[in-house]
Amino acid sequence: MPLKRVIHVTDLTRGPDHSLAAFSRHMQLGDMFSMLCQIDRSITCYEEGLKIQSQTLGDTDPRVGETCRFCHLLISQLNNATWLVSETPF
Repeated sequence: MPLKRVIHVTDLTRGPDHSLAAFSRHMQLGDMFSMLCQIDRSITCYEEGLKIQSQTLGDTDPRVGETCRFCHLLISQLNNATWLVSETPF
């Protein structure tokens, strides 16, 4: 899959800069999958990005908390969209 190739450019063993680049790429890929309505793939990318960020920065880093807040916001939006679709008379 061409979209996933961008993640493999980064080598996590080469330090925090490379790890945070991988985090960023996972989040961007999650956004792309979300726009393509591939929600399962999107969530998987966000989860992997959060895992990389948490391992690199530590669980108590404020940036990890911000990522958690962002993911929570996305889930809320998804729940709202799901409800709107269920209310649409087709």
